[in-house]
Amino acid sequence: MTRVVQDANRALSVGRLNSTDQVGDYITAALSSVSGNIQTSTSIDNGVISTEVTVPVDDLVAVGFFSFLSNYRIKVSSEHFVEY
Repeated sequence: MTRVVQDANRALSVGRLNSTDQVGDYITAALSSVSGNIQTSTSIDNGVISTEVTVPVDDLVAVGFFSFLSNYRIKVSSEHFVEY
């Protein structure tokens, strides 16, 4: 997951993606086999692209065996400088 988020930020930072919405679309498509409940948030502030992605733990493990994890989400974040 981390690599996908980094790749999306990098693509935006060099102009291969044109908007923060495209970053979210790229990440959602790339991780669609992992989860159908991916949430993304991308912003550009002072020349820094920041992206956060969250996925329910339920989608990643057999939580029936670990019921204490069922209400948690995994968060991955990444930041890159805009290069264009």
